[in-house]
Amino acid sequence: MKNVRKKARRVLLSLSALFPLHVARIMDELFRLTPEERRRRRIIRLAAAGFVVAVVFAGVAVSFFMRAWNKEPELVMPAAYLVSTGGATTVRVDGKNIPFETTLAVPSGSAIDVPARANIIVVHPEDASSKKIKGPETLRPEPAREPKKDAVDFLVSPKEILITARYGGPRESTGRVLVTSPFGVTRFTNPTITWEPRPGVRYDVAVVDPADPVAPPRVAINVLPPLRIDQLETTQDRVLRADRIYNVIVREAGSETQVGAMRFLVSPGATDASLPLAPADLVMEAIDALWSKPARMGDGWLALSRLPADWAESELVLRLRMRAAAELGLFDEIEKIQYQLWMLGPMR
Repeated sequence: MKNVRKKARRVLLSLSALFPLHVARIMDELFRLTPEERRRRRIIRLAAAGFVVAVVFAGVAVSFFMRAWNKEPELVMPAAYLVSTGGATTVRVDGKNIPFETTLAVPSGSAIDVPARANIIVVHPEDASSKKIKGPETLRPEPAREPKKDAVDFLVSPKEILITARYGGPRESTGRVLVTSPFGVTRFTNPTITWEPRPGVRYDVAVVDPADPVAPPRVAINVLPPLRIDQLETTQDRVLRADRIYNVIVREAGSETQVGAMRFLVSPGATDASLPLAPADLVMEAIDALWSKPARMGDGWLALSRLPADWAESELVLRLRMRAAAELGLFDEIEKIQYQLWMLGPMR
């Protein structure tokens, strides 16, 4: 028993030697503080501990919200595009009323309720096919197949992919102008000629038939675009012949230097028709032109350029414009369209 007491005394002495001041201070405080002071001291310690816990939780919360804020947005492909043919229209998408007056992009996996007396056109992104719908009707569009990796589909790809895409096609050299219509193929025997003019510059334009080199060209002097074929001076027919190739030549007014040119085919079924006037019809005209085989990019671009501002700024039309601009080589226009798509924000 005496040996145990001696060992305990040695342990206490060693501890007091290691922490003499700390042990003495604690013991002194315990004996000197009143019960009220002890309670106050405990409250202060509890408050300090609570503050530390609150700071830790606040840090965790801030970290969580920062990760959520910086998280990449979910990429959503459109399942369908709705085109209003009767002015202001309201449809229900997944139970939510959404009014629109121009076009509406509907996200993949959505159910669409078209109300009675509503008239719309549904455009399917995968093949640009369309169908006229008269309500009431419920639509559940099949999702389009996702494009291959690093591929861009102007109707199927999520909007964020189009916004960050980089144009790598040909660009006109400095001083030259790009003829945008007719471009490649046209369905009009009296097509509208358009090009990208430089500020303050006027032009001379000629349309020639390469298969008939002795035929006098159709010409217009000191003009600006747009310009219809029947506005050019000629001793020939006022309109072009179907199923025939022609060349458009553009020079700066009074100059012999050619600054722009385009070879195009008047399609075999071409007629002396005009572009429609109604915005919905212009959109469908553009879709038909851009997805026909062979594509009629100039006709499509011309139809899109005739749309009023509210239609031109809708998502479907911006996607159509981007496809046409990429084929025509309008790289400045592509950057403008990407900014407009970004300004639209997430798909509703």
